[in-house]
Amino acid sequence: MALKWVNENIEFFGGDPKSVTVFGTSAGGASAHYLLKSPLSEGFLARAWSDSGSINHVWSMMRTEDAAANTRKLANHFGCSMTGSEEIVECLQKIDALELMREIDRMTPKTMTLDCPFNPVIEPNVEGAFMTEDLALRPSNKPWVSSTTNGEYLLHLLMIDTLPDSYMDKIKQNVTGYLYDWVTRHTTDPHAISLGLYFVEGAYLFEKGSWAKYQEDLPRAFAKMHGDNGFVYPAIYNMMIHQGPKWMYRFEYKGAGSIYMNPKTQSLILTMWLHMPQKVGSTSPIATTNWHLTER
Repeated sequence: MALKWVNENIEFFGGDPKSVTVFGTSAGGASAHYLLKSPLSEGFLARAWSDSGSINHVWSMMRTEDAAANTRKLANHFGCSMTGSEEIVECLQKIDALELMREIDRMTPKTMTLDCPFNPVIEPNVEGAFMTEDLALRPSNKPWVSSTTNGEYLLHLLMIDTLPDSYMDKIKQNVTGYLYDWVTRHTTDPHAISLGLYFVEGAYLFEKGSWAKYQEDLPRAFAKMHGDNGFVYPAIYNMMIHQGPKWMYRFEYKGAGSIYMNPKTQSLILTMWLHMPQKVGSTSPIATTNWHLTER
């Protein structure tokens, strides 16, 4: 609806309806990527820019049956009739929004991973449905910019800091078991499980068969593992399969209070947003390095 309004009215503000760019960060980055891939957006946008977020099966998509089960839990908490979907929807629509959010927060597992009770799902193919297929696999030839930072893991580290010490103590007693449970959440293929365990142990935890690498800072090791899994690897994978013009960068500037709202960092990022490359191989006028790793 918003894209349609922009398409119909942007010329009155000096804009070009044929040159609309959607941008987002984190969940907004995944949303921008969804819009780039969605057939419903055809004719309404020309390109997209996703910072620290893209379509993935870790936190920006979930199985329909899992979302339905969580909806029933939510409805049951508020005493809704469970006789049918329409009754559940009508009941939940009458609940105060703040109360809904409080209960959803209570339902959210207190772990170091991004386990949200509700995420986008693949919908039945009916009028008005936004995602009737896995949009990660839908081809797009529109220009796309994606980015990550060297601090994607910090979100998970903050989550770990809110957990009781007993949470990490339990994991430390059986790290291999935790890794096995985590890997098997994403695949049931025995070969893939074996490769996954070998990779995560070697990349994040073990060094030469011992705990030498991260034995003193296991929380940071797990935070980096989950940060890469939720943000870095999906961005790289999506960039590899994207069929249109594409650019990718990694933001590593560190300053005092290095967060994206920091005035100096904010100014730098804003300048990059407003100078999207016009062709493959071109860069922002403020860029100090020209990388061609994703050039087609």
